[in-house]
Amino acid sequence: MVKLFQGSPRACNSIAIVVARFNSEITSALTDGAIHTLKEAGVADDNIYVYHVPGALEIPLMCEIVAARHDAVIALGCVIQGDTPHFDYVCNEASRGILDVSLRWRKPVMMGVLTCATYAQAQHRSSRSAFNTSEDAIVNGEKATPECNKGCECARAALEMISLIDQS
Repeated sequence: MVKLFQGSPRACNSIAIVVARFNSEITSALTDGAIHTLKEAGVADDNIYVYHVPGALEIPLMCEIVAARHDAVIALGCVIQGDTPHFDYVCNEASRGILDVSLRWRKPVMMGVLTCATYAQAQHRSSRSAFNTSEDAIVNGEKATPECNKGCECARAALEMISLIDQS
């Protein structure tokens, strides 16, 4: 008989949020979204730890340092494409570093670093109105739903993965 395993969001012991200060208007909205979603799922304030780092390239190191002490880590940042290849290097190395931490510690380390072509795209993917209302909001002419805050999405995914790992 086939056995099906599926995670469901639930409260847990502790969640770390590692957030870059660079593009702070965006990253603070992502952080608010993650915290909002964790609290809605029953995670107590005392079990949410927020670590601020300068930028996206510093995220993996902090994730590595805090991974041992938490059930999951949510990595949040924002890199906006410019005219040089710097964007590609930062995005590739940050995402690879985050994945490496997850595999090394065998726990959820969620990739919530936005990699956007424009600032407007980053605003849309970090909308605070997306989690403050049950109605659809309009951000820069586009419909924003709760899925349009990557912090919310990463928090839900982290809780689901904790549950799924606990079942395996």
